[in-house]
Order: sequence, then C-alpha cells, then structure tokens
Amino acid sequence: MIYSQTFEDGVNYLSNYILSDEYEYLTQTIPDINLVDSIYCKALTYYNGDISEALLAAAFATLAFKELPLKLPIIGSSLKISLMDVDDEIFNEKISRLPSKLFFDSPQNNFGDLDKLSHFFGSAYLSHSVTIFKLSKFMGIFVEAFEAAFKVDGYLDGKDLLIDNLGEFYGKALKKNPGLLPSSSFKLYNLLFFKITN
Repeated sequence: MIYSQTFEDGVNYLSNYILSDEYEYLTQTIPDINLVDSIYCKALTYYNGDISEALLAAAFATLAFKELPLKLPIIGSSLKISLMDVDDEIFNEKISRLPSKLFFDSPQNNFGDLDKLSHFFGSAYLSHSVTIFKLSKFMGIFVEAFEAAFKVDGYLDGKDLLIDNLGEFYGKALKKNPGLLPSSSFKLYNLLFFKITN
C-alpha cells in the first residue's frame, strides 16, 4: 500500500503499524523503550528521513486520549474536546498496545507511562524544528498549567515536565546526531536518577 505523505495519513500509518502483526510480534520480543524506537523509525521511513515530520506524527499517533475533559474554573461547567476522530474500539486497541513501561519508576499497571510518549515526541519536535528560543520549554510548562487549570482531574504533573525536558534534549541532540534513537533518552532518565540519588 502506498501512502501520501500528509500529516494525517502519516498518523494513520503509524496507528496502523501499532495495530499490525509485525508490531504485535515485537511487543513479545523487545523491551518497551525499543518499541518506541520502532514507532519512530517507522515514522522516519514513512517521511523519507524527515525528522521533523516523523516526530510530529509520532506525537499525535501516541496520544493516549481521544478526548480532553475540561472543567471551566470559575463557572465549573464541564465539556469535552475531541482530539481525534477514530472508532472507539480501534482507538482502545491501539492504546492497549502502546509502550507503557518506559522508566524504572513507571506505574506497574496497564496504563503505566504511555501518556508520556506524546509529551516526549511533541517536545522533541518543538526543540528540533521550531527556532523560537525556548519555545519547547514554554509549551511544556504551558500545557501542564493548562491541564492543571482546566482538566477535570487536573494537577501539575512533575513527571510530565521532566519528560518534556527529556524530549527537548532529544530534539536538540538529533540536530547533531540524526541517527539517535528515542531509547537513548529514556535510558538517560534512569541513569540521571540513579546518579542523583547515589
């Protein structure tokens, strides 16, 4: 099958990959951080080596939520903003296959840290592709503040901010070493923690 190289088709391509038998086999044979590499490499291949496009498509293909539940702070009304238009069953199946055991401290449940993937890839995209000084850091903090203020169960998540920084570092590192894989950054998270605590 030949795909046009649009953003939407790229996201669909990656989503279909996550639902594929090829990917299912990998889930049985390699660690979750290497599954992240496989998603990124598929995106990179799809976009003929265009790192920016690959990072952006990966950010949206790994979104863990279809809808964003919001609560307006003053009036207290709740509403939901749809993030993507996809069948619930297909979306839930894709989510169940996303890598979730990414760090030594990932929650030991089915959800784990799979909501961190879009943070990581989104921040990597901004730091790699957008030239405005410190925009990726600003956007990471802005998103967290927005979620804390407007999400129904909102609070500032320090780990999200840490993953945003990790993604920012990865995006910048790709400028000097385009062959760098996401797993190198996930390993760095674990190494830094153990270095700081020992």
